[in-house]
Amino acid sequence: MCSCFLLARQLSCRAASDSDQTKEPFGLDKSFAPDSSTAWQEWKKVVADADAELQKLERCRAQRGCNAAEEKYAAIVKEARGKDGRANIEFVHRRANGEIRYEPDPVQWGLPDHWSLPVDVESKGSLNTGVGDCEDYVPAKYLILLDARFPDKDLRILLVRDNFVRADHAILAARDDRKWLILDNRFDRLYEDADLKHFKPLMVVDTQGVYYLSKMFRIADAYDP
Repeated sequence: MCSCFLLARQLSCRAASDSDQTKEPFGLDKSFAPDSSTAWQEWKKVVADADAELQKLERCRAQRGCNAAEEKYAAIVKEARGKDGRANIEFVHRRANGEIRYEPDPVQWGLPDHWSLPVDVESKGSLNTGVGDCEDYVPAKYLILLDARFPDKDLRILLVRDNFVRADHAILAARDDRKWLILDNRFDRLYEDADLKHFKPLMVVDTQGVYYLSKMFRIADAYDP
């Protein structure tokens, strides 16, 4: 698992990540969301839960005592580690889409929004239950790719407004060959961000934290004599 994922190590990872400054998905710029924001608090809980589960996974692998969902997760990670670049992204995307059946949060959890990991200590992860919505597909793909040693600097969790269906939606973006590929649970095909003009990006999450997305303009850009 990428060491940058843990909150306790984010500061040491930040310098390495900041050296590769390129535009975020959809050609946007990012600015830190306040640590006190709801999004930050939810992300900290996801990180803490993931940390606990990853430690449990390491123990069960060493002791050969993993349950069925943990075995499935480990098998997917192992196969993904044998692939590189786009082949790795496509494999994880299609495999997660195939393992998780769509079910909206109000039906599964009785809540409007709920983020879950692929496996968790209460056996309520998306690979434990086999069902989930966009907020369950995305963490599954994100953690599997990180565990399969995909570069953390090339992964983003995105919250977007889908103007086709007039609803907020969570997707994963993975960078390959300087292009951001979008992993959407509704499609097995990978799309480039530039092709999805009906998405209005709102927030982005990576191993460093939570950010707002916006288009930065210089005064000179807007000046038209």
